[in-house]
Order: sequence, then structure tokens, then C-alpha cells
Amino acid sequence: MEPDPRVWPSPYDPERYQRDECQLDRISALEPCRRVQRRLVLQTSGTKMIISSNVQNAMMTPYWNVNAHGVHYIVRGSGEVQVVDDNGNTVFDGQVRAGQVITVPQNFAVVKKASAAGMEWVTFKTNDNARINQLAGKMSAIRSMPVDVVANSYQVSREEARRLKENRQEVTVLSPRSRSRYNITEGSE
Repeated sequence: MEPDPRVWPSPYDPERYQRDECQLDRISALEPCRRVQRRLVLQTSGTKMIISSNVQNAMMTPYWNVNAHGVHYIVRGSGEVQVVDDNGNTVFDGQVRAGQVITVPQNFAVVKKASAAGMEWVTFKTNDNARINQLAGKMSAIRSMPVDVVANSYQVSREEARRLKENRQEVTVLSPRSRSRYNITEGSE
């Protein structure tokens, strides 16, 4: 017996979703405009990300999920992933390749850096309205803080705090600079 499509719509039915694609700093994001609710009231959101080999060693801005856990499946390519807990302790720092899965709990920060060949992954989140806070780039949480708060929080001068806030103009993908490794726990490249 076929499932009732009104209750169990096919995620591959092009009529059910409007496909919104955008190019953001050499990254493609594809997200359905409408979430699918399953019979078991399983509500999730998903994002497909591609860091192409055109920009070798590029990385996604470090971020944390505010209200959802994330399951990251590496589809193609390889790269490095670092995850830190809400106390700043590194819980994973290693290489990933196609076919591997990494689970990142809510409020843990994660950063992904593609290898020279690039990396493609799909992320499923446990909340259909998942929100993230970025730690670097134009949309970062640090950028919205006053300079004095950043200076006091990190015990740096006001000038260093200003540079920290305005260091990167990219939104989602950071292109490599002279150093290629980003360490979340140290907050530096």
C-alpha cells in the first residue's frame, strides 16, 4: 500500500519544494522552503554544502548550533573537522573523508576545512527551525559585540579587539591566508 502523499510527501517531488540555490563565497546552499513533518512528528532541517576545489583549503566559518544537534555526513572529498564543547575543550580534531558521519551536539562549536580536492557534506539538524551563531566572518556573534566587551572578555587591547571583530568580511566560507589551520579554542589562524 502506497503512503498517503498528503501525510508522507516525497522529498524528491519537485512540485513540493521550491529550489532556492545561491552562491555564497563559493558555497552552494540548498534548502527546502517548506519543512516536511513525518507521521512520527520527526521535524528536521537539512543543508547541503560544497566547498569546491577551486579554492584549495577553504573553510566554513566556525559556528555553533543554538537549538539543534547536527549530524554531518561527508558525501565527497575530504577535509579536517574540529569540534569543541561549550567549555572550550576539544572533543574532536581530525581528518574526515567520504562516507563518514560526525555528530555535533547543540552548543558545541564546529569548524570544517576542505582538503585541496574540496569537500561536500550534508548536515541534518534535530530542529526544523535550527539556528546557528557564527564565530568568525561578517555575520559573527563577536562582530555584534561592543569593542569594550570583546576587549574585556578576551583580555586584549581595544585595537586588538577591533581587529578581531573586523578581521574577516566573508559570510560563510573563509578563503585561506598565510596560515591554513584555524583553532577554535585559541580563536586564531
